[in-house]
Amino acid sequence: MGILYVIIADILWAGEIIFTKKFFSDRSPVLVAAFASFFGALFYIPTLITVKEKITSRDIILFVIMGIFVYVIPQIFYVKGIQETKSSVAVSLVSLTIPIFTSLFSIFVLKEAITLKLVIGSILVAGGFIVISLP
Repeated sequence: MGILYVIIADILWAGEIIFTKKFFSDRSPVLVAAFASFFGALFYIPTLITVKEKITSRDIILFVIMGIFVYVIPQIFYVKGIQETKSSVAVSLVSLTIPIFTSLFSIFVLKEAITLKLVIGSILVAGGFIVISLP
């Protein structure tokens, strides 16, 4: 089921690219990201109100850091990228670069092992990134 959930998320994220390009190409990326995030966040309010887990002050600080550096800032750059490039190029670059950056972060931050499969896969993904980036 996990793969199905990821495919559904990808389909919905593809809609974000089309929606942003069609309706908000002339708007500030900060404004677009802010409004989309704000209205999206409203759907989480019932969860926050009914949460049963203990949330510590450390958790709150980490959530704030994560919110800013993993959601807010990337979303602004993502919207700006969508506005300034072809939609198919934008989604391809995201799809190709996330695995590379995730692998690098997991090696350095999580101390995961470098495997031959990871190296070969990263080279292939980097090659795809270069091909798609060419004019």
